[in-house]
Amino acid sequence: MVVVIDVSRSMNEFGRMGAAKQAAQALLNTFKPEDSVSLVSFSDRTNWIEKGTKVDPAGKKSLRRGVNDLLPGGATALYDATSEAFDY
Repeated sequence: MVVVIDVSRSMNEFGRMGAAKQAAQALLNTFKPEDSVSLVSFSDRTNWIEKGTKVDPAGKKSLRRGVNDLLPGGATALYDATSEAFDY
């Protein structure tokens, strides 16, 4: 599973960034320890935060930290992010 999160400047508006983080954290709760998750953010470029991380306790902690550390800024490169996530 690859979780792709928009961190473009528009995510500053209307609590979008907080909602996206909350949704990503809720999604992490649905995985089993043997599952693998990748996390990629995008604004004007893509940024792989985690790749193929097991959702065991240590992996889940790392994934949660990656989500919590996301900050909005830049333009939106949706195509690049979804293309990279699909190719992965």
